Amino acid sequence: KDVSDRVIYMKDGVICEEGSPEQIFNNPQKDKTRQFINRLKVFTFNFDKNSFDFYKMNNEINNYCQNHLIPKDLTSKILAIAEELGVQTILPLLSNDSKASLSLEFNDDVSKANFTIRYTGERKDPTGSNDLAYMIVEHLSEPISYTYDELLKENILTVSILTK
Repeated sequence: KDVSDRVIYMKDGVICEEGSPEQIFNNPQKDKTRQFINRLKVFTFNFDKNSFDFYKMNNEINNYCQNHLIPKDLTSKILAIAEELGVQTILPLLSNDSKASLSLEFNDDVSKANFTIRYTGERKDPTGSNDLAYMIVEHLSEPISYTYDELLKENILTVSILTK
C-alpha cells in the first residue's frame, strides 16, 4: 500500500481492477477484487425453478464448509438459511424463466459470513414477511437487506450471519 501510487489486481491474466492503493484496498469496486483483498472464501450455487435440486445444494454447501473448516454450528446456520430463504421463500417467487444464485462469503478473521441471493424478474421483495421460513432466517441472522436493480431487473437479498 505504501510503496506504490497505482495498484492493479489481475486474475487469470486479466486486469480486474486498477486504481490508487486507497481505492483498491479500502473501496474496491469489483467483487473479485473485494474478495481477494478481504481473503474471502466464496461459494456460489446457481438455480432456477424448473431444475432446482435441494440435495445437490445442501451437499455442495456441506462440502464448501468442510473444505474451509467452517465450524459445525455455523454450517448448520448456513444450511438453515439456504433452505428457509432460498427454498421456502425465494423459489416460490420465481417465474419459470427466472434465474437465481445463492452465494456465501466467509473469512476466518471476521465474525460474520455474508449470504446473498440474487434472482431475476420483476420486483419481488420478501422482507417483512410473516411466514415461518422468513422468521427463522431473521432469528439466525442480522437484519435482511433487500435491493432491486432496475437496469438488470434483479432482486438482491443480503443476509449477514454472525459466527460468534
